[in-house]
Amino acid sequence: MLFINIPDSFFSSKILALDRVINIILELKEQHKTVGLCHGGFDLLHPSYIKHFESAKKLCNVFGVSVMSDRFVECRKGDGWSVFSKQLQADGIAMLSGSTLL
Repeated sequence: MLFINIPDSFFSSKILALDRVINIILELKEQHKTVGLCHGGFDLLHPSYIKHFESAKKLCNVFGVSVMSDRFVECRKGDGWSVFSKQLQADGIAMLSGSTLL
């Protein structure tokens, strides 16, 4: 399978570092906000994922998506499984309207 990795090709303020996410979640919890999270590998972003995100977002005040690391996917599913790197998957999800990645 072809692996596509284009580092630093995109930048989105919606893609956040884990330490920043933790602080944001703690602040939201203090405000009694409900935080939702969808975690997974979204190598080929298809309509089912988008519908899932939309449905999950309706159940909480703040919704985020986290993407599995490339290393984890490789260990779990084997070499050649992912076509797009974690960063490109995050970039694609960040392009969705109103999304925030964790």
